[in-house]
Amino acid sequence: MADSPHVPTLTDIALLPRWAKVLFLSRCAARVIPLIRSQWPALTASDMMSIGMAGGNADASARLGREVHVGVDPLPRLMDLIQVAEQQDNMAGYGLSVCATAAGLLQVESAETATSLVASALERMIQTYGASGLNEGAVVGSVWFDYAALRDATQAGGWNDQTRMTDGILGGLWPHGTPPGWPTE
Repeated sequence: MADSPHVPTLTDIALLPRWAKVLFLSRCAARVIPLIRSQWPALTASDMMSIGMAGGNADASARLGREVHVGVDPLPRLMDLIQVAEQQDNMAGYGLSVCATAAGLLQVESAETATSLVASALERMIQTYGASGLNEGAVVGSVWFDYAALRDATQAGGWNDQTRMTDGILGGLWPHGTPPGWPTE
């Protein structure tokens, strides 16, 4: 399906089955982690581990087709961090909300609710990138190819909400390289 790259809309996201949405959002969470780190350098190693677990648990859940938590559920800690970020006017809260949505999406079975949550997380992703001086084009470049690959595989494979995601569906996290100005680790 050839169409121009853009940030996926509600209509676009609705085309993905449950575990494809979870996998898609796990990749979004992985992409914002360096931005969170650069926006809030005082985060502890334990906090960074909780942040990373949000996307990791989502990825594992999508691949197994069921909710998986490795270690402690990171969502409560992420919610605490978001509240502190808001109190401190720290822009890292936007990226943290992307990760928190990925952590919470595992429990959502309603297709409409999941679609709305993914769309909301994409809005927060745009805000996260903007707070780091990156434009919406950087968001498009980082998410479009994942979305299109999942959409096309869904259509070709007849996927449904019970279909588990397998290795090889998506390539590397940055198939065209990181955006210019991306924080180095």
